[in-house]
Amino acid sequence: MSFRLAVLASGGGTTLRNLIEKIRQGQLTASIDLVICSRADAKALQRAEQAGIDCSVVDAKALDVEQRSEQVFQLCRDHHVDLVVMGGFLHLLRIPEDFDELPEDIIRAFEGDPE
Repeated sequence: MSFRLAVLASGGGTTLRNLIEKIRQGQLTASIDLVICSRADAKALQRAEQAGIDCSVVDAKALDVEQRSEQVFQLCRDHHVDLVVMGGFLHLLRIPEDFDELPEDIIRAFEGDPE
């Protein structure tokens, strides 16, 4: 099973770079469909653009937590992501109910063999 990811970042995008590399090497069965940054000057945006990944900026400082959360998770819904990776996004978010549980198929993908 391949997972559609959104990566949230605020700076250099080290987590994003590592995820991109793991996907390219076949060590992670996923696609990064969206990168959301809290700053327009974040290097993570450059990394995403170089990799052909859709990006958005949510100006975290200009919004209260409810507005910020709504913008971030609406973008995630619009891109139909399965998982949201908090890769250095350094601002408080309220996780909505439709994102607060892992779907059963994701849980099954990570179940180990029973002992």
